[in-house]
Amino acid sequence: MHLLYSNFGTVSDRISCPPAIQTLMGRQMEIRYTRHAEDKLTEETYYVSLSIQKPLIEETILYPDYVEVLKDERIRAVRAISDRRSLDVIYRDLGEYFLVITFSPAKRGRYER
Repeated sequence: MHLLYSNFGTVSDRISCPPAIQTLMGRQMEIRYTRHAEDKLTEETYYVSLSIQKPLIEETILYPDYVEVLKDERIRAVRAISDRRSLDVIYRDLGEYFLVITFSPAKRGRYER
């Protein structure tokens, strides 16, 4: 596990680009979702009740509070979404686009080191 960066971006750095296409470190990046991630967005009422939608997931990837590289080159991005909760997003950087594998809300501090 390697810490890449933390506290990257601020609340005023909100996404202003069209959804799913962002600029990160000078690269235009498309953000795609696995079927599993898409299903979680639409079928599970728990995530809907927490207002977890694609813009929040994309903001977590672009402006995380904490990032680490996991096994198989997967990346975990974590961002606070309330005083008690953070959003954990697991994705891969496939060069031309980011592929969101899964996401889940967590108790703040669970994944930040």
